[in-house]
Amino acid sequence: MQPSFCPLVFQSFSKSPLDMLILRRCSLLVLLVATTSLPVVAETWTTLNGVSFDAEFRGMWGEAAIFQRADGKRAAIALANMRAESRLRIQALDKEVAAKRKERVDQLKQQAAIADAPEIPGMGGPLAGAGLNPAALLGGGGGTLPAVVEYEPITDGMDLETTVKHLIRQTASGHVRIFWDSLPASHQSDLDRVRSEVTSSISADQWNTRIGMLDKLTRLINEKQDMLLGLSMLQGMPAEVKDQIKSGLEPIGQFLAALNANNRLSHEVFSTTPLGTTIADVSTDVHGLLRTLFESSDSGSPVPDPDAIAVDQSSPMEGLVTVPGAPEPMKWKQVEGRWITEANADQWQDQLQTFRTEMEALFAEDTNEKVEQFTKVLDDLLAASDQQAFEAIIFRVMLQFGPQLQPMGGAAPALPSGF
Repeated sequence: MQPSFCPLVFQSFSKSPLDMLILRRCSLLVLLVATTSLPVVAETWTTLNGVSFDAEFRGMWGEAAIFQRADGKRAAIALANMRAESRLRIQALDKEVAAKRKERVDQLKQQAAIADAPEIPGMGGPLAGAGLNPAALLGGGGGTLPAVVEYEPITDGMDLETTVKHLIRQTASGHVRIFWDSLPASHQSDLDRVRSEVTSSISADQWNTRIGMLDKLTRLINEKQDMLLGLSMLQGMPAEVKDQIKSGLEPIGQFLAALNANNRLSHEVFSTTPLGTTIADVSTDVHGLLRTLFESSDSGSPVPDPDAIAVDQSSPMEGLVTVPGAPEPMKWKQVEGRWITEANADQWQDQLQTFRTEMEALFAEDTNEKVEQFTKVLDDLLAASDQQAFEAIIFRVMLQFGPQLQPMGGAAPALPSGF
């Protein structure tokens, strides 16, 4: 559930341990909508008043069947308002959807060990220069977390073995700032220059509109957890799946709240604060949360055992790092007194350009309409006074998804407008 509208710090730690633990839990919710549909074919359906129409059955929402016609418009009709033959066909299709959902949930559980072994912070994004290759270092997870340690930065003169094991122990303690502090000075300067240039090119209003959306999402998760968990679409899911979703909501809310604490992501603050300072502040606020998430992992430690890693430093400037189970050793180089992987050293300029492009795109004016639509939905959900009102908004959004979808309605025996 990574907020794409906030690349500033969150995406700087692309696929971080928190990110991956959240994704594992929230993917269960996405699973309900995204992977339970069957190959759809238009069929003929008949209401109690004898009106027939051709449409694809898209699933159930509570006691209502969702249909989509050829032009893409959708509507909902109460199951009780369909003729017996149509009602039986809908119930049969819904059972097939439920069976497929169970199959996908089972598959997801089988992959939990992999999903619970997340990538080290920064390894998929612009902080990749820190140098830990997740495929090689994380393997299948398992084992016991290293003991909690206080934060200590990388220092000049550390050999390769000391550097790698220090990175692992610091990560296991939740200190994500280690991956900024371990970057070569020129890489830090490059990233901070991009921060300054991009924030200078984007108006404060444009920027703060995106951050405001993040704040509303944070409020929604923290203030409306009971309503989110009370959605009817969740009630048919296995108890253990619902428990995992529930356990994921609170840390998501805590992390998002910490992300913009003291308005650190506002245009006024972020544009005038060095990136390293922002990352250090965020790390201070979330390291305990990250450690708690690591400890609650149901498939063992999400970081490797530092004592199981083999290091062969062939020269003062190069070396190999081998992790049990990894397909091959990683090559590392020393750059400006810091150890980073050879691939990251060679691809730094490409990674830097990607960082710039993503920031510019996520704050671009051509996304304003979508931001306004999403903000309106968040406002409506925050204003919902009870479960029924909250559910109606979610239902409406599902039916209105995309410009072709029509408003909620169609519970009467007659066809919904537009059919």
